[in-house]
This record gives sequence, structure tokens and C-alpha cells, in this order.
Amino acid sequence: MSSKKEWLSQISKENPGKELDQFNHTIDGQIKDLAFAHQEDIEGLDIGFSAKQESNEWNIGIQFQIEQQDTSSEPIYYALEHGAEHLEFFFKNSSQIINYLDVIDQIHLNMIHTSWNFEQLDIQTWDELIQKFESRNATLDHVYFPINRYQNHFHQVMMQRKDNSMFQSFNRTYTFPLFNILEWKLVLKNLSDDLNLYPLEGNEMVSIDLILGNDFLTTIASIRALNKCLQSKFTNISFRIQTRLDERLWNQDHHTHLMISSLSSLASSIAGVSTIWCSGARFYTMNADLSKIRNLLHVQHILKNESFLNRVIDPGGGSYYFEDLTEKIFLKLYELY
Repeated sequence: MSSKKEWLSQISKENPGKELDQFNHTIDGQIKDLAFAHQEDIEGLDIGFSAKQESNEWNIGIQFQIEQQDTSSEPIYYALEHGAEHLEFFFKNSSQIINYLDVIDQIHLNMIHTSWNFEQLDIQTWDELIQKFESRNATLDHVYFPINRYQNHFHQVMMQRKDNSMFQSFNRTYTFPLFNILEWKLVLKNLSDDLNLYPLEGNEMVSIDLILGNDFLTTIASIRALNKCLQSKFTNISFRIQTRLDERLWNQDHHTHLMISSLSSLASSIAGVSTIWCSGARFYTMNADLSKIRNLLHVQHILKNESFLNRVIDPGGGSYYFEDLTEKIFLKLYELY
């Protein structure tokens, strides 16, 4: 292979009249990266860090919002029929869950991951909910109750959780907004502070919700960099990384949205995540267009069952460009954090 100097010289010859700076890829106004990378750029780097993972398997996820008056479960059945592997139900309050359990009692949810998410927490109602689950002989092995760090009751629940059997299914959730170095630094600081104040108990888990834009390269490199940062700073904790599209990208016609969603899912699968949410809205309702749900689910099945990306650990590992950009973002996060 030619040296980097010779290689860049060849690129300049092939692009007469253009400065190489024109090909810069700028991220968050702070990281400028030439849209080319050479073997010399990654010499000495700890590349392929994700190879420590046992697999690149991810769950195909979809989120539903349940309204007070809902009695239907057709979209849920439909999503399961088309291969959804992680369902998240969003309720306004925890008592709503108990009412809706009767509606979906016939759906066999024990075999897939489910998240039961609600705005208002009530410890007493949670106890009642646990009893409901147990009376149905339901296992809590794949059941998660996300509690977002930014909810007002977070600290109250954290202090009370040891006295409640449900804490074993708590899934602390931290949302990382559309990529921004300073904002990600703040979330990392909150995460670290909370783990020091409230160490994980029992089977508690930590989920990372990543909001994605339409920059394919940044998505892959930033997820890999964040994963590397988490592995470096929290060596004994396994994080569930979940991705979904930024809501500002939802207001597109269906075909444009499907294309953006497909690229987002591809980027997430290359970077290595736990769940890829089929994003067409923050949550689908029981009146959702079933064909849109089907199309978004099938995109991920193509990535899994035709492209077999789930069978390759760290598909982006060893790519000069991805490794170089991952390292630049990682160093920035590590330095600021």
C-alpha cells in the first residue's frame, strides 16, 4: 500500500481544481474529519473494541401509546405477526396498565421483550401490577419498567426501590439527544452521578436511548464512540443501547421516511445496538396505519434475514474511516467528560 502522502496526492490528481478541505466531514462544529482515511490514521488505535461482544444481535422494536379508551390490540397482534421482538407500551399512568392487561391477556408476551412505560409512578400501584403479572404466571425475565432520569419522581423511586419487589425489573433510561458533544457530556455526567448515588441492585439495567439524525457516517461513529466510552468508564455494567429517529424527521411522506428509516436502521445495525425502534412516530396508537408498521418492520428483517448483519460482530470494525472517526469522537467525549 502507498503511503498516506502518496495516496492523498493521487486523490488530488483525480480531483483537479479541488482542495481536499472541500471533502471535510464536520460534526457538531467541533470535529472536522477528511472524508478519506488511510491505514496510517489508525495505527496504534484500539480498533475493533466491539469484538468483545458475543454477537451483533439486536431486537426489532416498536412502541405503542395506549389511550384510556383503547380496547383494541390489533396493531400489537399485527406487529408480532410481522416479527416485532421488543414492544414498548406507553401509558399516562400505571393504573392504566392494569386495565389494559385484560385487553392483551391472550397475547403471549412472555417470549419477547416488553417495556411498560408511564409518566406517573405510584409504588402502591406497581405492587398491584406485580401481583397481576404473577397471577397470570407471567415471567418478568423479559419485562422492563423504564424510568427516565429526567422524570420528577426518579430520585423518589430510586430511594424506595429496595422495599419494592419490582425494582428487579427497573430499567434506568438515559436519553442522548441528536449528536452534540456538550449535551452528551451532560448525560454522561448524570449517568455517572446516579450510579454513584444509587448503585445497581439485583437485575436492574441501564438503557441508553439514542436519537438519530440523517447523517449516516456520524450515526455509526458516534454510537461506536459512545459504546467505547461506556465500556471504558463503567467496566462492570452492560448497557442496552436503543436507537430511534429524531422526531423532526417523521414529518416526511411515507417513501422518504422509509428511506431515512432504512439508512438509520442500517447505521444502527453496523454500529451495534440492542434495540432498533421502528420510528414513524414517538409511539404508534391503536389506530396506526398497519401497512406503515409492516414496511418499517420488514426493513429490519431484510437487514437480519437477508443481509445477515446480526451474524457479524462489529461490521464497521477495521474500516479506516469508521475507526478514525470513532476515535476522534471518543477522545472528545472522554476529554470533556
